[in-house]
Amino acid sequence: MSDVRRRGLDPILVTVVVLIAVVATAVVVVLLVRDDDGSTTAATDTSGAASTTTTVVSGTSAPVGTSEDIEDGRHFGYFQSVTPGDTTATAEFDLAQFFTGDAAKEAAAEDGTPDYELDYYIRNTNPRIRTLVVDPHADVTVIDPAHCCDPVASTVAAFAASVDPVNGCWVTIANGIVTRIEQQYLP
Repeated sequence: MSDVRRRGLDPILVTVVVLIAVVATAVVVVLLVRDDDGSTTAATDTSGAASTTTTVVSGTSAPVGTSEDIEDGRHFGYFQSVTPGDTTATAEFDLAQFFTGDAAKEAAAEDGTPDYELDYYIRNTNPRIRTLVVDPHADVTVIDPAHCCDPVASTVAAFAASVDPVNGCWVTIANGIVTRIEQQYLP
């Protein structure tokens, strides 16, 4: 610090600048992901209006990150695509609303269909597709046409190979990550 004083610099200011540089370096290191081939790449996607960062901490297989603009909980919508991976998967998801019973009739009436007869109603008025972070080991259940209406256990990879944007699904998000996918049976 004596060299700092001789040059007329404030030692506290120099300490603060050094700390900021150390923290910035640590943030960059945390945002780096080691690929399967051993190379390291940044894992930040800022292509949309909101950014999504997926970070994999060395030695773990759990994805760390958040899904765009969807809070933790259970949500209905339509998968447009799912891209599986070893440590994390991503999905393009069209968020919608699913109503049942009297709420279905009320929502349909609000949307201009006052004599709606079904006991469910789906409202999908926002065309925005959101990017979700999916745990590659998430619980997945699908409706198997060969078994009519019974849910059948599946995997994220198998689900990704058969995504159909017409089939509505429920997602459960915890800590910004999809931990469960359930295909909705509709008669």
